[in-house]
Amino acid sequence: MNLPIGGAQLAGERIGLNRDGLLCDAPSGLARFRRPGVECEHRLTFGDDRAIGLAGGRLVEILAPATWSGLGALVRLLRSGFAVEPWRLALFQQCGNLYVEPTPIAERSDEPICACTGVTRGEIVGLTGTCANRTEIGRACGAGKVCGGCGPLIDEIIGEGSMADAELVGVDDLGDDVKRFRFRYVPEVLVADDPGSFVHVQCTIGNRRISRPYTIAATTRDGDIEILVKRDPMGVFSRWLHDHATTDCVFRLSLPQCSRRPDKSKGVVFIAAGIGITPALAEMSERGPDKVRVHWSLRGAARSTFAAAIAAAAAAAGCGLIVHDTTAAGRVTDWIGLYPIDTADAVIVCGPPAFQQAVVSSLREGGWKEDNIIVESFVPRGRTLTKLAHIDSFDYLQEPVVAHSFHLAPVGSVLDEAHAFLRQFYFEHGAPDAFDLRWHEVSKSIAATGSYTQTYEELAFGARLAWRNSARCIGRFFWRSLKVRDLRHLNTEEAIFSALVDHLEQATNGGDIEPIISVFAPDKPCIRILNPQLILYAGYSEKDGSVLGDPKSIEITQIALDLGWCPPGTAFDVLPIIIQIGDREPKWFNLPEPAVLQIELSHPRHEIFSLLGLRWFAVPAVSGMALDVGGIQYTAAPSNGFYMGTEIGSGNLADPSRYDQLPAVAAAIKLDTADPLWRDQAMLDLNVAVLHSFKKAGVRILDHHSLSNFFMRFREEEALARRPSYGHWAWVMPPMGGNLSPVWRDHTLKKKILKPNYFYQSMKIMDVAERDLTLAINDAA
Repeated sequence: MNLPIGGAQLAGERIGLNRDGLLCDAPSGLARFRRPGVECEHRLTFGDDRAIGLAGGRLVEILAPATWSGLGALVRLLRSGFAVEPWRLALFQQCGNLYVEPTPIAERSDEPICACTGVTRGEIVGLTGTCANRTEIGRACGAGKVCGGCGPLIDEIIGEGSMADAELVGVDDLGDDVKRFRFRYVPEVLVADDPGSFVHVQCTIGNRRISRPYTIAATTRDGDIEILVKRDPMGVFSRWLHDHATTDCVFRLSLPQCSRRPDKSKGVVFIAAGIGITPALAEMSERGPDKVRVHWSLRGAARSTFAAAIAAAAAAAGCGLIVHDTTAAGRVTDWIGLYPIDTADAVIVCGPPAFQQAVVSSLREGGWKEDNIIVESFVPRGRTLTKLAHIDSFDYLQEPVVAHSFHLAPVGSVLDEAHAFLRQFYFEHGAPDAFDLRWHEVSKSIAATGSYTQTYEELAFGARLAWRNSARCIGRFFWRSLKVRDLRHLNTEEAIFSALVDHLEQATNGGDIEPIISVFAPDKPCIRILNPQLILYAGYSEKDGSVLGDPKSIEITQIALDLGWCPPGTAFDVLPIIIQIGDREPKWFNLPEPAVLQIELSHPRHEIFSLLGLRWFAVPAVSGMALDVGGIQYTAAPSNGFYMGTEIGSGNLADPSRYDQLPAVAAAIKLDTADPLWRDQAMLDLNVAVLHSFKKAGVRILDHHSLSNFFMRFREEEALARRPSYGHWAWVMPPMGGNLSPVWRDHTLKKKILKPNYFYQSMKIMDVAERDLTLAINDAA
């Protein structure tokens, strides 16, 4: 393909100058942005549909597919006029992007609305005074003029009302984490039954309005719209729909919009994976018998109730359906062998991005014409991570630094640890040439100053990699979902505390707990959050030797009291946040009540249980550990995941060294304590209460059986990527269930501490000598 850059005349709609003076075009599925009046000095290409132009080391021109999720970040860089580092240019030539992941922008007013151009909600709101409609908004900033998918959201912001109120009138569980949701417009809207149409579904989650596009699976005689949604354990919107959506919730839906579809006279070959089967359902009912052939790849299809429902729908429509059970037979690779060139047919491909790419590549190699291949993407566009590359040589895996303790130790060699980490970072992302150029910069900085500054991408990957390496964590399947907040610019206790409150509010997310890490500046002056966790209950030593509250918190409680904190004196007092910078006097701050979501515990079968007055908080945010990545130690880097039920029910509340509530639970539900198994029964009922109460409150939590299965999936994924995975068996084995957990039988699990990782710190700032002494004592213990 000849790239239409430089002096070539572009076809397509001319948007004209936007507010930044950029020229925007959308020729035949490609988006082009350039800075007028600046001559391009040289160009770099990636594949046959992506290119950038540069002048004076700065980005002046972009050409890329209109639907590419990385386009918005490049447009923001084009606007900024910043110089592009040489190693980023090498990254583009190898990976097709200047970023491994875009630097996150602020939320709320700066929420990205147009993924193609990076235009935000605040920018669109700022144009409403001079622009009367969506068309004028597009001329001014380019939003909505590339792929058009954000049109309904723009209309909603400017008050043109393409989003309509809707009610949820029914939910059907189809099995395998797939549910069918039926919506009805209020007032009713006549809906055209066009296959492939999609709607934006909008609702409020945690005080944020969130929208997602979904393909319409069917429309009923009553005019209801049906969509199928698979619960993604890392998807905010799908989890909320599955776990919290009721007929009382308020929804807004866009009017249906049509995506590209082949002529109805043609036959259609539909190649789908997973929930990507949804658009095929509409094609089946629309085109009728013998017009649709469907190949569907599904993991565990033989045992899938969802697969049985789809098979019944295909049989009723008289359409051919072939199901490929990838668990039993592996993934299909020879798609052209299944479907040789047939000019009378069109192929529609729908599934995860990697699946789509593999299928389309196979079809292209087999001679299918581009015009006859339609890719239907069900993955939301926007900020996405670059896919980790599959590399033939994994020599870098010989290099990761191995730590000998879970406690923080001084960096042995900044140069060696930086080299090991950066090599892993760039090699895992398939950009060894970029590593060489970046290492040249970093090694010079270390030689001159003894340290270096990590880019946001390096920091973000390092934080996620530290979670992936955490041998004591059972929840590492979700490591890619960690949201990284770069707060290295904050340098006062007040600003840091405000950021911690924001962290808790964002992580709480209306109950749908979101994994987040907030990383503050490393080096000197050392920043420390003395609390082991952002939220903890106080523990008070009584004169008779007993403890009111949580015995785990006695030390940090005493520090808070010595600083002047005046607590209520109950068993569940939320401790203040204590922050120390350098050798300054620590400062304490009370957390505002709305930032601390707490769940009062009740039991589904024992009403008296609630009289025990037990509770626990929703967000387990660890703040006493340091993030050690690439020779840089971030001593203030609080992070959170979400709870496994047994952490609370078997540990925090049941453990004799913690709240020791099993005797009280046994008395409340009238267990016979002469029975040697009374503690087991009390702990089981305490765990039942925890899971029941969190679910009732709409707060994300997982039981230990589910999380054990996720851990084994994590191990499988790492093995497929040819990466070793390690674990501390005593920590990843749930405290309940024993040999019912698949982890029990995992005899290959070995304990090894790789860097990057998270390491324990004491509750005070120590000099190097003190830290070395403490390390030696901990290791000896």
